[in-house]
Amino acid sequence: MEFPEMAGMTVYYSKDGWLLMCNGHSSEMFFFNPFTRKLINLPICETSNKSAVFTSAPTSDDCLVFGLANIKNDNNLIAINTLKVGETNWKTTRFVSPEDFFTYHNRIIFSEGLFYCLGGLGTLAVFDPSRQTWDIHQLRRFSTSWFGTYLVDIEGDIFLLKVSSDYLRGYALNRNGDWTWEDKDKFDEGLTIFGDFRACKWRSGLMSNMRNKVSSPGDSNLCF
Repeated sequence: MEFPEMAGMTVYYSKDGWLLMCNGHSSEMFFFNPFTRKLINLPICETSNKSAVFTSAPTSDDCLVFGLANIKNDNNLIAINTLKVGETNWKTTRFVSPEDFFTYHNRIIFSEGLFYCLGGLGTLAVFDPSRQTWDIHQLRRFSTSWFGTYLVDIEGDIFLLKVSSDYLRGYALNRNGDWTWEDKDKFDEGLTIFGDFRACKWRSGLMSNMRNKVSSPGDSNLCF
């Protein structure tokens, strides 16, 4: 099946059957449903988003789009762009990061009302859209390359995965007191985690030969 609507486009994120996409030659963003072929255009954002996610289907009343950008190519100056679908203007909030936070593809997840963003050296920043706050937590430092580093929410718990062709390391975020990454050797039985350089998803109850694995680009499948 062909999708001419996707030709030359960048896919930021997928959820509930919808793709959040961007025209690679401009800052135009839109939603596309490959099952219904429906398009929902978004207003232009003055600060071009380099990474973006959304909270729920764009047809719902509470869909919020979250975009991350750097300002004037300075990796310490961060622009947070948010848009409630249906509104005509983005809300942009600017913050200063204490270290090189911005990367080509920051990992972003939405969990329990907050956006978690993984920085270039493993710093974890949390954006609260209700309060417009940006809190930075200095955790164990990781090299967050484009491929092989994944941030995933599994039923409210947040995990960091480091994957290469021959090893898999998992860490669970402890948010009690001083935030820390704790070694995670095992995940729930039957899970399958799909990692890509823009996003990470998980599923349960797939075919037996796909369970208890992390699948990443390049046909890499590692068991946990």
